[in-house]
Amino acid sequence: MSISGVIFMNKNDRRSKKTETALLGALSELLGEKQLRDITVNELVNRADLHRSTFYTHYSDIYDLYERTENAFIKMLNDYATTNSSNEYKELFAGIINYLDSNRWCSLMFFGQNCEPTFQAKIFDLLIDRYLKICAYEEQVTKIPEEWHLLAAYHVGGNISLLKYWVQNGFAYPKDKLMEMLFNIDIGFDKIFSLINKSGN
Repeated sequence: MSISGVIFMNKNDRRSKKTETALLGALSELLGEKQLRDITVNELVNRADLHRSTFYTHYSDIYDLYERTENAFIKMLNDYATTNSSNEYKELFAGIINYLDSNRWCSLMFFGQNCEPTFQAKIFDLLIDRYLKICAYEEQVTKIPEEWHLLAAYHVGGNISLLKYWVQNGFAYPKDKLMEMLFNIDIGFDKIFSLINKSGN
């Protein structure tokens, strides 16, 4: 998975990509220090070593930069989930973990102490949708029981919380062990789904 070059319209423009990288890196650093509403354009461009005019060529304000980055990341995850041939929720989460580990600026921006709540609401909805579609595919059902929605909300919410803890504690917990933990939790939820399906029959 890669988010590089998906924010600027001209994806083949090397100068735009370089500017994008500098701005996103600077924004991620600043979000490690303060909330988005407290970051000024002057702070951002000074940290990125760019001119204000360069910033305003592409964005109207800080929120525009953040929102477009957020939407690009959500789109990337959605595309990955849609094209992932494994049809397994754990493989989707493994892809997310690997991406966050390789792109820690992105991790800090979206899962750090000062992250905006909008992103986590969007990723929650995306993962819930994917989770239920996978369950429906595996169980060969067209109508999803209400119990599945409740269990999916609990499972996805817990996994997102684990990711937040991992990122906010400096990725100290080994990535492989984190994946193993999530996979074992997933196995446990498979058993719960099985019990729910039996009780509903």
